[in-house]
Amino acid sequence: MGASGDGSGEAGRGFGAALMATGASVDAFASALLDTVPTFVALTDVDGVVLEVNRLPAGLDASAVLGRSLFDLAREASHSNIRACLEVVRRTHAPSSYDVVGAIPGLVDRDARVRVGPVLADGELRGLVVVISDVTARKEGERALREQEEKLRLAVEATRMGLWSWDLLENAVQWDARVCEIYGRPAHPTDYEEWQRCIHPDDFDRVMEGVQRAVQTGVYEPLEHRLVRPNGELRWVYCCAIVVREGGRVARLTGGILDITERRVIEERLRLSQKMDAVGQLTSGVAHNFNNMLAGMLPVLEVVERKVEEPWRSRVGHARHAGQRAAEMVRQLMTFATPGRVLPRSRASLVELVERAVGMCREAIGPSVDIVSTLTGSSSPVVLANAGEVEQVLVNVLFNARDALETVNGATVRLSLTELPGTDEELVDRCRRANATPIAPGTRVARLRVVDNGIGMPPDVLRRIFDPFFTTKEVGRGTGLGLATAYAIVRDHGGFIWCDSTAGLGTTFDIFLPTLTRQDESSEPHQPALARVLVVDDDATVRTVVAEVLREHGFLVSTAEGGRGALESVMTTDPQLLVLDYTMPGTSGAEVAREVRRLRPDMRIVMFTGRVAGDVEASAADAVLAKPASADAIVDVVVRTLAAPRRALHP
Repeated sequence: MGASGDGSGEAGRGFGAALMATGASVDAFASALLDTVPTFVALTDVDGVVLEVNRLPAGLDASAVLGRSLFDLAREASHSNIRACLEVVRRTHAPSSYDVVGAIPGLVDRDARVRVGPVLADGELRGLVVVISDVTARKEGERALREQEEKLRLAVEATRMGLWSWDLLENAVQWDARVCEIYGRPAHPTDYEEWQRCIHPDDFDRVMEGVQRAVQTGVYEPLEHRLVRPNGELRWVYCCAIVVREGGRVARLTGGILDITERRVIEERLRLSQKMDAVGQLTSGVAHNFNNMLAGMLPVLEVVERKVEEPWRSRVGHARHAGQRAAEMVRQLMTFATPGRVLPRSRASLVELVERAVGMCREAIGPSVDIVSTLTGSSSPVVLANAGEVEQVLVNVLFNARDALETVNGATVRLSLTELPGTDEELVDRCRRANATPIAPGTRVARLRVVDNGIGMPPDVLRRIFDPFFTTKEVGRGTGLGLATAYAIVRDHGGFIWCDSTAGLGTTFDIFLPTLTRQDESSEPHQPALARVLVVDDDATVRTVVAEVLREHGFLVSTAEGGRGALESVMTTDPQLLVLDYTMPGTSGAEVAREVRRLRPDMRIVMFTGRVAGDVEASAADAVLAKPASADAIVDVVVRTLAAPRRALHP
């Protein structure tokens, strides 16, 4: 009896010579071999029926195996594999194999690798040698490894982390698909030097120092840095790694990389918000006293300017203009205080607001910049807004564009207006990244887009453009409050501003504002005849000036110095409207308003304030007038408040 296949004949002749040299018989050698090998060895006929087996598991009788087919010893699901293997051996007279569960006699739940070889005599197949190896432990290890790999894959996918390695010995860099996606490249770099060129120049030295320190110390300290995609886009990444040593030296770095760009953007927006809050808190206390002084000056200057002749009229006009500039500076600073400022707002056509602002800017900027607006004739979204503030936003953005276009031939600014559903994906994404107030369900949002073809901005400037007092202009050309003011105004109107810019490629500002359902405009109010007004302010100058302005317009005016005097006057003079200073020593304006509401629920109240008010003031007043105010503004708010139903006139 002999077996052959895959060079086994040569091996068999070698054993024959060796056996003759030892004097041992072939039978003795075969018996020793079958007793020694740790596997199950069976002799079957050509159909796979077991004729003999070298060993059986303890407790298993030979009758359970002998005379049975290999098919009988395996589960039915494995029969096709067994049949295919036997057919190969019969046809080719060469060994073949198959994997099966249950091929080991008596151990039906064990994994086995079965190798089948031909037994030949005179070139004819006379039987089969079947060698059955228990591979259960190996299979379990492979299954455990696959499970671990699958868990790792799911974990990496869930964190959106990419995996990379750098072989220092071969200078080879390997990236998985996620790292390629983060870097914006179709494939990994060919070597370490190519990867280096992806690092942002401002972060390059810091990243290289981290890598060299890892090679020297064996510890890679996690770091955050910027990379530059092939299209010029910047991304922030968090990078971590382990150092692998072989033969006592560093062989490779293996680690992960996470795109943290959105997190950095949100952190930057939060930092800006906190900075604005700090500026507001610093400004609020100073502005109150400063506005009180201006409140006593501006109405008087306005009245005097009308009554005197030249040259004093021009001189008074210059003084009034200087006072108004001071008031505007304070107003801009006050914009940075806590959200929720209570300035009068009304329904307004956004197209009309934009057209007025564009008209002013065309005159101020001149023909050097072509301002192209596609808004004329379009359906206009209606917004609840302070018209002057929204116009100021656009003026500030357009003047910023003008400064970026000074050296550009064919300087152009284009404006477009689109109304979007609150569920728009880009809108929701930018709202989240801007750290803005989430858009309420069912809300529609107007997007006013301002695009210029100016010099653009590098990333380090772009991230700071809304910072108060930040400017790239030379001394004397800017206060650094224009865009910061625009940011705060839009924020307080329930919207947000988004800016995209690339150095050399221009800038795009998107101004997002929530819209309302269009309603018919109400008719203009008429001044009630002989209306009684009580003016309450602890500052005698302000009190006197406001009273004189109202008397000049036909109102019956009485005054009170403080909160206690105000409550007494309410009961004795029976006023129809109260002009009330918010911040007074002793009894505050808010406390007086609450008591007046209890005594006279029908009385109108105009709160007069030199600082940013909070929710208590908003709930106590029918209207709020910010100090300093012009004579016309004082009269207008009184007339409107008396004519309106008893309700809050601010948001």
